Amino acid sequence: MASRQITDFVNGTADAAFAINESGVIGAWNIAAEQFFGLTAANAIGLACHQVLQGADESGMICSEHCAIQRALRANNPLPNFDARVQTIAGRQWVNISILMVTEPHSGGRHAIHTRCCCRRHINSCLNGVTKSSGG
Repeated sequence: MASRQITDFVNGTADAAFAINESGVIGAWNIAAEQFFGLTAANAIGLACHQVLQGADESGMICSEHCAIQRALRANNPLPNFDARVQTIAGRQWVNISILMVTEPHSGGRHAIHTRCCCRRHINSCLNGVTKSSGG
């Protein structure tokens, strides 16, 4: 379980958000994540992130036991946001994920806070559908 400070960061956004430790274990999970992913905090906390999200991109699975986020977290290297298709309450959906790397001040423990935003691919897909239906 994440510290109170990490949990407060995760709960401080209206977007679906959660935090993992360097081992990829979920330590904090907010209400928006509960609603989006269909999994309560009580059930998500303690699970491996890759088992919950099951994230993939066009090339295949990107979520794994030793994913790029865990490697970046251990190396203290920030990551740019990225698109992934993840398992949600409504089925598999494309989302844009931003990562905030944080260090707990007292323990020095590192966490990667994931926030989910509407995916540009979904927006572009919707816009393409509107353009085609309007004859543009």
